[in-house]
Amino acid sequence: MVLFPEKMREFLVLGPWGLDQARRVVEFALGLAASPVTYSLSAVRLLAPVVPQVLWDCLGFDEPTKNAYAWLNLPVSPAWYELPVYDKGNSLMVVGPEADVCWSAYSEVIDYELGVAVVIGPGGWDIPAAAAHRHIYGVTNLNDLSARDIVVCGWVVTV
Repeated sequence: MVLFPEKMREFLVLGPWGLDQARRVVEFALGLAASPVTYSLSAVRLLAPVVPQVLWDCLGFDEPTKNAYAWLNLPVSPAWYELPVYDKGNSLMVVGPEADVCWSAYSEVIDYELGVAVVIGPGGWDIPAAAAHRHIYGVTNLNDLSARDIVVCGWVVTV
């Protein structure tokens, strides 16, 4: 008998009800267990905590943005400070730790960035800042790999 979906994304769709049910199952299991069940890290394969339906990579830091625009000899648009600026990523490319990452033959320069991923649960629109915490289901790290020698706006860029 399956109580919960196998995939975290499907579980998150259950919203607060699913979270409440999961807490009840954990409390029940802890009451039955004589000792906690543990596995050594070498005995398991870690996966990505969640493979998102949508992946937005937000540009939220002022200094890197100013540096990028300066490198292009352009001023930072005032709209950058007023609108949420993001890049829509390919969520099918999310992998867990220690996973092999295939690199495209067209690129010779790989770059990586360590980021913070915020897992947003279902529901909500125009959510007030004071209520935003109720829609955050978790936080994890997100390592972003990218080609740095690609064509951008007609220019070949190598950094």
